[in-house]
Amino acid sequence: MQFSLGIGLTNRCNYNCSHCYSREDEKFDLAFDDVKKICDNLDVEAVNFGTGESGLHKDFHTIVEYFGSKGIKMALTTNGHTTSLLSDDELKLFNDIDFSLDFPDTNNHDSFRGLGATRNVLDGLERCRKNDVEASFACAMMKDNYVFMDKMVEKARELGVNLRVNLYKPVYTDKHTPTYDEFWEGVDRLFGNSKIVSCSEPVVNAVIGNKTLEGGAPCGKRSLRIHPDGKVVGCVYYKKSDNTIWELIENRNTMQEDAFEAYLDQYSKYGKIIPEFCADCESVDTCKGGCTARRMYSGLDMPDQYCYRYNNREKPKIDCEWGDSKDLVHSDYLCTIIVQ
Repeated sequence: MQFSLGIGLTNRCNYNCSHCYSREDEKFDLAFDDVKKICDNLDVEAVNFGTGESGLHKDFHTIVEYFGSKGIKMALTTNGHTTSLLSDDELKLFNDIDFSLDFPDTNNHDSFRGLGATRNVLDGLERCRKNDVEASFACAMMKDNYVFMDKMVEKARELGVNLRVNLYKPVYTDKHTPTYDEFWEGVDRLFGNSKIVSCSEPVVNAVIGNKTLEGGAPCGKRSLRIHPDGKVVGCVYYKKSDNTIWELIENRNTMQEDAFEAYLDQYSKYGKIIPEFCADCESVDTCKGGCTARRMYSGLDMPDQYCYRYNNREKPKIDCEWGDSKDLVHSDYLCTIIVQ
């Protein structure tokens, strides 16, 4: 059984962005020995380093070298600081790298994240280009920037990279949450100026008729998230968990395959809670009630807040076009949209 893992080596960061899903006051760093145990005991196909700024982990270079020696596909989500710490040889070990960019212009992005944030991203992109490493912008679509989604595509096109968009989840604050109309305008602006590489956002798939992920989003099935404190969750936006990597590894080594698969069901349990409202919907097999990470903060017994039926609206008219598929770690990793 192969896993695609999101590993948060640390929740430390050189910025303090108000929309971040990892704003805990207490700081944690996952020990290298524990990272090694994960790799040695689970069949890890791919890994993304995210949550905090991974380069701030004291053993980051050792961890990159270790995963590279195992031939595991690696990805990185960064604000640009971590890539500045990597040598060219280390950079080339990554399958793809996502740079956080939430606005298409320097003034807005630096005002939102910190002075020099845009420059860090552009410098990292240039190094990826020189070293032939696939790169993307990673953008959180929120109330603050939904009107710029078409401009974000133009910025990505100008620089020859992909654009990956995570639709905002209110883990710590609701102030960045788009309204229903803002949400769908943002999606329309995004798709109206691009071609889709992949889409695993359930409520969007329900509208555009994408059934490539029939059965719902991949979170918590073969895709797990390891928090810096060693806790394991089905989705990076689930903040609470009683499950640890040590328990996961022990069960992997002691359980028969069918028992271990049953044990893994706990990580996708929220995704199996389909609201009664959704039972007769034609898209229920695709959407499963929408994004459980958003529903956790509004009520798991209710549909996704951006469901048109739940809001008693007409189905949004979203024109979209599919582009070429790409071998990107995030394509089947979490609820996200990647366009070119």
